[in-house]
Amino acid sequence: MSQCPAPANEADWVERARRGDAEAFARLYEAYQSSAFGAAILLTNDRTLAADVVQEAFIKAFLAMPRFRSGQPFRPWFFRILTNEALRSLKRKRLWERFRPAPREQPAPVPTPEALALDRERAEEVWKAVSELPEIGRAAVVLRYYLGLSEEEMTSVLGVPAGTVKSRVARARERLKHILANV
Repeated sequence: MSQCPAPANEADWVERARRGDAEAFARLYEAYQSSAFGAAILLTNDRTLAADVVQEAFIKAFLAMPRFRSGQPFRPWFFRILTNEALRSLKRKRLWERFRPAPREQPAPVPTPEALALDRERAEEVWKAVSELPEIGRAAVVLRYYLGLSEEEMTSVLGVPAGTVKSRVARARERLKHILANV
């Protein structure tokens, strides 16, 4: 990697990465790899698959950087790539699991560091309930409440109108209330 001064902010890293600076993209990777892995675990319920999803998402983002529109926010763009990759990976996993002779037991969901501060038992109930949501609802919950994306960022990540984002989040919340009420 070349030795050049660190950019003053993320926008500088993005612009340098757009121009092919691998060191700048490495800075973006360092900034987002932890939250990307956490989101991927929550989306896939599988640590191994999540690691693959994160790796593939960063590779796709790196290869697409020259086409990234200057001045646009990096975070929602990257998490759209990550979410799409997670959903594609889950679909491929389901297809492969059709050929397995014995059903696999689902791994227990991993609570976020924030959830660990809560009562451990309740946190496990919440994340188990999140894992029971349909993939679209799970994605909405992870993007909104785990990653803290705004409604506008979620429309960009999911590629759907704001009204659809609102209804997905609302439906997922209602489903979570129902699941948790029966625990």
